[in-house]
Amino acid sequence: MMNKFKEAYNKINENAAKFSWNEKALVLGIIFIVLPAIYMYLIYPWQADMIKKADREYKQSRQRHDRLAQQQSACEEMRSEMGRGEELMKFINALVMSPDDAIQIINIISELIVKNALSINFLKNSAQFERIYEKIHRPSTSDAEADQAAKFSYKVLPIEFAFRCQPIDFFAFLNIVEGFKNLNFNIKRMSASRSNDGQVDVNIIVEIIVELNLYTAKNS
Repeated sequence: MMNKFKEAYNKINENAAKFSWNEKALVLGIIFIVLPAIYMYLIYPWQADMIKKADREYKQSRQRHDRLAQQQSACEEMRSEMGRGEELMKFINALVMSPDDAIQIINIISELIVKNALSINFLKNSAQFERIYEKIHRPSTSDAEADQAAKFSYKVLPIEFAFRCQPIDFFAFLNIVEGFKNLNFNIKRMSASRSNDGQVDVNIIVEIIVELNLYTAKNS
């Protein structure tokens, strides 16, 4: 291989030795003037355009990648938000009970009173279906104006317990009611007064939510 290069080099030198000065000047002019000019005015602009095109395509690809990444992030956030919304709806639905649940609560409390041998004489232990009423909740913004979009309403069923008993039985009754703390009820009113015979006259009104109306609360 080296011998072939040497032979080619020697032939070039032999041929170059035969050139006249004008021919040598022409060859040098081509090498140092024409070829650089061809590169500067033809090859270099083409390469520059190709580099600009490649850079432009890279930036466009980068922008598309960024947009896709943003869309993916938005989709993941939406999916996460939907998951949180589903959990919230499950929680909200668990807060709502039916009117039949009120009867169940009364029956269970009555059974527990008998089971624990409590001396409680009920004067009232009934759900007041005729007194179901509606409450409207209006969240307020920082400037104290009601946020109409977040307004909702719910209907409440009162359950009344009125009875007379010994103080120890009264506290036992409160413990029974406390056992229902996993349910969504609110003790609206509770009064207890001791009579001359040492017994306690008790009146308790418990409220449960029986209907929930989101975003469509009536104007009042």
